[in-house]
Amino acid sequence: MKFTTAKKAVALTGAVAMLVSVAACGSDSNSSSQPAQEKDVQEITVWAWEPTLTQVAKDFTKKTGIKVDLKNVGTNTKEYTQLDNAIEAGNGAPDVAQIEYYAIPQYAIKQNLLDITDKTSGYSDFYTPGPWASVQFAGKVYGLPMDSGPMAFFYNKEVFDKAGVDATQIKT
Repeated sequence: MKFTTAKKAVALTGAVAMLVSVAACGSDSNSSSQPAQEKDVQEITVWAWEPTLTQVAKDFTKKTGIKVDLKNVGTNTKEYTQLDNAIEAGNGAPDVAQIEYYAIPQYAIKQNLLDITDKTSGYSDFYTPGPWASVQFAGKVYGLPMDSGPMAFFYNKEVFDKAGVDATQIKT
């Protein structure tokens, strides 16, 4: 399934809208123990590499008045190293981060992702089963799909045959 720019916009807008309340939970610079109110949120930081999100961020700002500080901090290991460091340091982490499907469990296990299951009613009908299942871990939803792509298992049959491995018996 190919995700159009419109579907990416829906996914990011939905994710950002759901996570604005998370950004609102951070304490403000006055350091009171009371969380900020949603209406007080004026800016959120989003780490993402998808180029069409620049326009989505502009549209979100125009619609909500909330400025989106969109940063491309890299992909894969580069982003995850920075994200892990910010989480460990207790500051500098974004309000929203684009992460790959395979990385969701590693962050969910450490409780570094917000369970948004209660905010996703009806969303499963919008996505195909594969991408929708990819944003879930242990029965909880931790994000919204932005795309899907082919996955394949490649192997050297001669090497497997020599080792006595029957590739048809491998479960993925």
